[in-house]
Amino acid sequence: MTPPPLPRASVQSTGVAALLNAAVPGVGLYFLGRRKLGVIIATLFLACFAAVIALFVIYYARYISLATSDDLFQGDKLERHGALFPTAWLIGLAAAGGAIHLVSMMLLRQAKRRADGVHASACSPPAAKA
Repeated sequence: MTPPPLPRASVQSTGVAALLNAAVPGVGLYFLGRRKLGVIIATLFLACFAAVIALFVIYYARYISLATSDDLFQGDKLERHGALFPTAWLIGLAAAGGAIHLVSMMLLRQAKRRADGVHASACSPPAAKA
């Protein structure tokens, strides 16, 4: 007796997975059943995103305090004003987030193909014995 075929992922569910994955990388994989991998990728992406937001908020607050100080033109405060943001960190974290997003898209494509391959083999009739 052959096992019942797995429920086939519909075009609508793979479309939803693609939209979820575009919003937050890894969530589409979680939606398609690759839960551990989806959680890992989503956590890495959200950590990069949170770090970028935190750096921006912290350094923007420093920028505002420097810009609104009474003695902006004293000493080297005006020169420090231009080099206040940690640009290298922001670019590095943004690049890491972009790379995580690309990897997530490739893994989602593989998960869709694997699901289609499993469903095709499960739904095909058994081979006739000679």
